[in-house]
Amino acid sequence: MRALYPTCSLALAALTGLGCGADLDVISVSFADELVEAPARNVEIAVVSDAPCDDTLNVAHEDLETVGTVLRRTRTRYPVAPDVGALEQAPRGRALSIDVSVLDAQDRQIARACDTLTLPAGQVATLDLRMHALARCSEAPTSIDLALVVDTSLGMRDANVGLDNQIIDLLKTFVQNLGVPGGRVRFSVASHGDTAPQQVLAPTLDREAASSALESLRGVAGGQAQHYGGASFAGAMLRDSALCDFRPAIVWVGGGADMRAPEDFQLAALQLSGTRGESFDDVFVYGVGISADAVGAMALLVDDLDLARLEGALTTMRTQEILRNVHSELQALVP
Repeated sequence: MRALYPTCSLALAALTGLGCGADLDVISVSFADELVEAPARNVEIAVVSDAPCDDTLNVAHEDLETVGTVLRRTRTRYPVAPDVGALEQAPRGRALSIDVSVLDAQDRQIARACDTLTLPAGQVATLDLRMHALARCSEAPTSIDLALVVDTSLGMRDANVGLDNQIIDLLKTFVQNLGVPGGRVRFSVASHGDTAPQQVLAPTLDREAASSALESLRGVAGGQAQHYGGASFAGAMLRDSALCDFRPAIVWVGGGADMRAPEDFQLAALQLSGTRGESFDDVFVYGVGISADAVGAMALLVDDLDLARLEGALTTMRTQEILRNVHSELQALVP
């Protein structure tokens, strides 16, 4: 099966006079899509032994010590300068995993990649690592990384009346029932409306924690919906914590009208889309609008995404039906 994590080109040039110490092994970091690359500001490079890339990419970059021996960490500006020395004093003649995380101006991860390199004795190596927005294992993901985005605006409160104020109960039931054969589900929760888009729950495998986070939003209402900002925030949250065995997805529930500039949806679309032409780099989005105003606003963004669905749910029964559809769609994302 074709490897799904980015591959490198290893260019080796026989050199003389290595004893002078002037020649450095070089790591270069590049992107296939300039839109994914645009926010890049800093790069963190880790040289790891005793752990293949499939293992390193399944833990956070800052937790690499839990799966292998981290020989060196280097933080530098993007683009990476040839003389940064990330491989300086690395052992030669043994396989090393080079795990790279690219960060934006807020130090959020926007791309992750890893490849294996064996530094030859008496030669200099050049590793060109191609970055993508989502980390990729050698096998396709088996699990789901699900962000629930909940509108807590005044408009959502009014729309929820049509559902007998049951939206939180419906979402909690959805969380408890959601399963992926042969895999796991990691939950996170974000909200917008009564505040700017915010994280309510960091990614966790704990269903009860997810239910409690949703319960904390019961009765919360204020301000106007920020649908595009909420979806964009969730996309950034998922990329920042992405693991290669988890396929990221958003269930986006809205009821209020979004009065922000319509072109804001284009900025959100950039956050949710990865490398163009590579659907495995995109975040899957399923929008559930419980008012006509919300459906109209959410449609602008969904129509601009390659991997998205949107349905209107104006009654409790219809919402239950849609959430069952969401369950099936999420299961279809993984083998």
